[in-house]
Amino acid sequence: MAVAVDVRFSWTSILHIVGLVKIGCCWPNLDKRMQNLRSHGYGGARDWKLVFETHVKAMGRVEGAVHKHLAAYAAEDASYRGGEIPSELFDCTISAAIETVKAEI
Repeated sequence: MAVAVDVRFSWTSILHIVGLVKIGCCWPNLDKRMQNLRSHGYGGARDWKLVFETHVKAMGRVEGAVHKHLAAYAAEDASYRGGEIPSELFDCTISAAIETVKAEI
């Protein structure tokens, strides 16, 4: 695991869910992250709305566990960003995403 990933793995952060369903972490400014998602058309969308947020410790562990749990719902047909399919996008209900996050924190 790269050093940057090792350090991020233990940070305290704000885990957030925005629909399609995007599950990611940011720190310290969630508003700025939301603006960035919209302005860059992340995942082919410009109308991102925050539907859930919670402060978590060990953000990399929690985010990774949630992504792994929801892997069967990965939005593989989402628009590309920089030639890659975003790994934080899922084709599941918001309630399923929130329940998964709560089970991991």
